[in-house]
Amino acid sequence: SLPYTYNTPQCNAIYKPIQQVARIEDGNARYNGWMAFMTSALLATNYTENGWGLTRAPEHITKRLQQRLHKTLVEMDIEEEHPDGTVTTKKKIPQGRGTRKEHYINVIGGDEDSRPIMIQDHRENDEILMEMKPMFEWWSGVDLEGSIAYGIRAYRNDSNLLMHVDKSSTHIIR
Repeated sequence: SLPYTYNTPQCNAIYKPIQQVARIEDGNARYNGWMAFMTSALLATNYTENGWGLTRAPEHITKRLQQRLHKTLVEMDIEEEHPDGTVTTKKKIPQGRGTRKEHYINVIGGDEDSRPIMIQDHRENDEILMEMKPMFEWWSGVDLEGSIAYGIRAYRNDSNLLMHVDKSSTHIIR
């Protein structure tokens, strides 16, 4: 734990990534984590008090994405190991047209079997990106150039997105 306590929103916002970097076992990877964290903290422009913002997308876009997700859901028998034996349960997971298991990304935690599912539709992704562009420009106060919209990443149990530094070429306003 840290040798000091500051109970401010700014300190609370950075506590989680600091703890995450501190838990990295490999010394070289931990050093690289600290360098990436400190560099982004010092050089990246903050567009809100904490450097990020959380808001709701317009309802019609949220519904459109939910419909796309639900179209891919297929009920399957999933075997899970439990202390008292293997249990088979029925779960709905994304599968079929436009879906693929997410390739390995070092900031997504979880086992091979719990990697997220990507649900892609490049045409629809681009349409949504262009429709939301004015909202992003209003938020940032900057004219933006759309770069990439990946699609829906459906996280499964036992997978998570770790704190990370986004790619400056596609995810950071310069």
